[in-house]
Amino acid sequence: MKNRLSIENKKDAFDAQEKTNNVSGRPLISVIGFSNRFRRVAAVLILILTGASLYFLSNNKNLEQTTAYGESKNFVLPDGSEVSLNANSGLTTTKTWDKTSSREVWLKGEAFFHVKHTSSNQHFIVHTDNGDVEVLGTTFNVYNRGGKTQVVLTSGKVKIITSNTKDTLLLLPGEMAELSKTKLHVSKTVNTEKITSWKKNVLFFDNTSLQEIAVLIKDNYGYKVVWANENIKKLNFTYTLVGNDLDLLLNTLEEALDIKAKLKGNLIYIDSK
Repeated sequence: MKNRLSIENKKDAFDAQEKTNNVSGRPLISVIGFSNRFRRVAAVLILILTGASLYFLSNNKNLEQTTAYGESKNFVLPDGSEVSLNANSGLTTTKTWDKTSSREVWLKGEAFFHVKHTSSNQHFIVHTDNGDVEVLGTTFNVYNRGGKTQVVLTSGKVKIITSNTKDTLLLLPGEMAELSKTKLHVSKTVNTEKITSWKKNVLFFDNTSLQEIAVLIKDNYGYKVVWANENIKKLNFTYTLVGNDLDLLLNTLEEALDIKAKLKGNLIYIDSK
């Protein structure tokens, strides 16, 4: 009997405490159960948002095509436009392009573009250090090294916009534009075949000074030329060299100009024989 009274007293105390906590008379809600459900919903939302972010980033990240010294590369862009990338160069673009926005690429080095015209007349823009080249569908060569930018148009029409002054120019086939951040100069007639011959692993030299050839060697092969005396670099050279080969170029220069070229590390020492 004593145990039974003790149990009943404990039950009465529990009921009284329950009434005190639930003075409104409404059903009690399990706080622990609600907290667990909230955590599960939050975890699901975080997973969904994280997955969506990763998908967006993976489909919009930049892609880069690069070439090493002495190497050239051909590839196709997402819109079907074709690019030939010269040695020691890089081209960056986004992974995918839509059918309405401008198609944009960023160039370091030298490249030849054959731009595909689209039904929605999307602009194709090449960004360089000194300005932008904007086209619809055409073929052209862009050189962008050492603070110097050159654009040579082989077909179609392009618009050039300087970076700082925003000066604009329409370039016609056979013309070459040279631009810095503030200046824009046009040469009316150039030999586009010679300028773009690197695409076929052919180098045209037409009364070209050794100093200019030294720039080409540094750009395309990564070697710096050191002169025994200043007069040597003023020598001129005319030749058509077939093959993307530095040794062949140096041997041809030695025979044609009666000089000697010695390769040491990343330097080429040139002296008279």
